[in-house]
Amino acid sequence: PDGGRVLFSSERPKPDGVTTKGEIWYVEKSANGWSAPIYLDTSINDGWAMFVTCSNDNTLYFTGGYAGKYGLFKSELVDGEYVKPEYLPEEINSNGGAHPFIAPDESYLLFDAQPTGRGKTDLYVSFNIEGKWQKAIKLPESINLTKTEGIARVSPDGRFIFFHRQNDIYWVSAGILEQLK
Repeated sequence: PDGGRVLFSSERPKPDGVTTKGEIWYVEKSANGWSAPIYLDTSINDGWAMFVTCSNDNTLYFTGGYAGKYGLFKSELVDGEYVKPEYLPEEINSNGGAHPFIAPDESYLLFDAQPTGRGKTDLYVSFNIEGKWQKAIKLPESINLTKTEGIARVSPDGRFIFFHRQNDIYWVSAGILEQLK
């Protein structure tokens, strides 16, 4: 969230030369520009991971697959190390959640899911109330027009939601989240 690090998924070979199926890497910003890609050497990369997003306390949320479970996971930073990924609750993962965006304060999670079958995605939000994720709410039909909406992100100032629909990018006021809450 502070703009000093960009996390991304890549299939590039790991430092030991082993090819991956999609693991998390990052680059860091310095006065001289961006670093070379750095492999995130943690249990997150013991499975398959992509579309990582980060909260203010450096908790990572991402789409992943571990031990036969696929969906949305999180990994907290504890004593400078990311802990084993935790599968998010059914309130979020019941429809195969993917492509998360976590609010910097972890008050909500935007994601897309496939309630009508593979390839037909809608955007959802789950609110974190007193440390418990609430049942996901489908964003209004005015946003979920074509069942191809996905990959939502919120502007750094929290004012706009940007999302993907049929190879184009759209935006709406993030005020819609307060209305849904």
